[in-house]
Amino acid sequence: MLNIFQRPQEKAETVQPQAFTNEVSHADSYLYDDYSLKPYNPSELYQRKGSYDLYDDMREDDQISSLLTLKKSVILNADIEIECENEDIIEFLQFQFNNTLDKPFNKVLFEILSAIDYGFSLTEKIVDAVDTPWGTKFLFTEFKTRPPHTFEIHTDDFGNISELKQSTKGGYITLDNRKFILYSYNKEFDNPYGTSDLNKGVYRAYWSKDAIIKFWNIYLERFGMPTHVGKLPRSAGEAEKDRFKQVLKNIQAKTGITIPNDFELELLEVAKGAGEYEKAINKYDTMIARKLLIPDLLGFSGGETAGGSYALGKEQFNIFYTVCGYTRKDLERIVNQHIVQPLVRWNFGDKYDAKFKLNVDETESQRENMKIWIDAVKSGKIPTTDKQINWFNRQTGAPEISEEELEAINEQKDAMRSALVDAQKAKEEKPNGSDEKEPDDKKSDMRTEEPEDPEKADEKKFSVDGPWLKEIDFVKIGNTLDELQDEYKKRLTSAFRVVINGLVDDIKRRHIVGKARLDLINSLKLRNMAAVKKAIKDMFRASFAAGLQSVELQKFETDDFDVEDWLEEKALYISDVEDAEILKQAKTILIEGIKGGKGIDQIAKQLSDALAGYGFSGARIETIVRTNVMDFYNQARKKQYEKMKDYIVYYQYNAILDGRTSPLCQRLHGKLIQPQEFDKYNPPNHHNCRSLLVPIFEDESLPLDKKYYDLPAVEEGKGNFLELKIKPKDDKTPMITDEETQWA
Repeated sequence: MLNIFQRPQEKAETVQPQAFTNEVSHADSYLYDDYSLKPYNPSELYQRKGSYDLYDDMREDDQISSLLTLKKSVILNADIEIECENEDIIEFLQFQFNNTLDKPFNKVLFEILSAIDYGFSLTEKIVDAVDTPWGTKFLFTEFKTRPPHTFEIHTDDFGNISELKQSTKGGYITLDNRKFILYSYNKEFDNPYGTSDLNKGVYRAYWSKDAIIKFWNIYLERFGMPTHVGKLPRSAGEAEKDRFKQVLKNIQAKTGITIPNDFELELLEVAKGAGEYEKAINKYDTMIARKLLIPDLLGFSGGETAGGSYALGKEQFNIFYTVCGYTRKDLERIVNQHIVQPLVRWNFGDKYDAKFKLNVDETESQRENMKIWIDAVKSGKIPTTDKQINWFNRQTGAPEISEEELEAINEQKDAMRSALVDAQKAKEEKPNGSDEKEPDDKKSDMRTEEPEDPEKADEKKFSVDGPWLKEIDFVKIGNTLDELQDEYKKRLTSAFRVVINGLVDDIKRRHIVGKARLDLINSLKLRNMAAVKKAIKDMFRASFAAGLQSVELQKFETDDFDVEDWLEEKALYISDVEDAEILKQAKTILIEGIKGGKGIDQIAKQLSDALAGYGFSGARIETIVRTNVMDFYNQARKKQYEKMKDYIVYYQYNAILDGRTSPLCQRLHGKLIQPQEFDKYNPPNHHNCRSLLVPIFEDESLPLDKKYYDLPAVEEGKGNFLELKIKPKDDKTPMITDEETQWA
């Protein structure tokens, strides 16, 4: 049916994007008269005195000060998270926020939030080239938020900042806008001065409260003690009247007097006066809190909280939290624009993008929903899909898994399932699935040295290396281990250099040597050890991954979650050991040097010599890297072997034989280890150990010679390492050097 009131459809005009590229409207408001000059802060409070004096006075008020601190604390009550596809950039930015500044980064953000008080804040950025575990990089070394009182922000007709000036003792100076973080709080209509929370409404309550407090003080001064009223009989003489007046005048807190029966003394008190003043002050405190959007039931609104329903209080807090969330997002934008993005461009180029986030704890409802979901998954009521996994990651603040990563994970799971099924089938079919029968004289628990196929006699002939070793690429394994060791020697050397240089700087800065401050030595702490721990943990993870890949059946996978805690604990343990060792040597050198009258340069040189082991070619770095790379490499191989344990009958000990091989590994080289003794003999069995255990499967021939099964007598020594019970006495067998026995 045709609607006669319907207007014919008009064809929309297509406007090209070029029509929107230029600004045409002006940012001037009705506040700008013909004679008004820019810059202009339109805040009424600022215009009252032409300065920030009123803001300063209001910030001294107990209620306003506490509420501003509360609001900033709620905004910053979040965990810092860096999102980036490049792990090095994430670690680098964490290093910037945690290690390079002279104050916590949360304190920097707290000062930037002084814009809540004044409407805007200006923070100067200081950049320098700094030695880091990633080499020399450009970092922010300081963020200095300046008082807003002396700054002028100039804008053009369209509201864009054209110039930044500051009034100094020598006159106005022009500043580079790019060197400052300008945060305009609650910015409206392109006003760079922002809108302070200390607005007209807060000021009105503050002014009234301040006046009430003055009146209350006058009241207390006047009526703090009751008025004394004396009544005299008409017959009293002048002398008696004068004496009685003097008594009234001299009455004090502990005065006691006696008067005739016909004389009277009365104390007059003012009723309800003080209580009314207190009610008024509490009322104005409530008005201040409401204007600052602080919920009444949060307990900061003045006086005692009258109470209210739990649901109402919870709802009020959620509203307050939402308001704080807007400012938190604004703060994230400022940090990303002025700090994170420049750092990434300067040090890693334009290829990567990183984001700074302030993550708050999930709400009660989110926690409850996740609990229900987890319980349902555990009970088997619902399957876990890729979408559900990413939903869970979002709720917990964990990074989501990309489609490519999910596809790779699913492929690995399918491959593992297929491998396990094939292995189980082979195991079940083997007793009856072979047409060939083993001769009766060959049936034995101990396999013979002779192979069934004569053409493969040379190939199967047992040697010290063993026939099962021919398919193992020891050259590739050796190259992988060498690359790992070289890479992490460099990283740890760089990280320890920053730590040791920082220690020397602290000693100089605190004048411990110059002023002979022995009392400050025990309070010394190492800075930047987080980078050392991170490098150690990365070394563990890389070694573990390389060990997994070195095993032939790579279709068997290991869940990283069951080793992550182990990596973390071991990295923390080793970094703590090195922390204690460096401080121990430094304190000893300082105490002896100060007592011996040495100068700071002499002591610094002595420290450098004593800690030379942490250099690239230092013995301590060598021991830390080589021992732990082999430890995690072999632990990963063990993980893979456990998945094939039903098919493994022995392990052969394989050592690298050269002038550095320890007597223990020389004795164990080529020996066959039973599976139940794997943990006892799994390398590393001493510091700088370079040995491996190689599996021998049930379908491979074993030697009859007992020498391969005759293991040397060993015992557990220091650090849970193995030691020979009988030490070699001949000169041809090298002993373990002192360098090799040092603990890392």
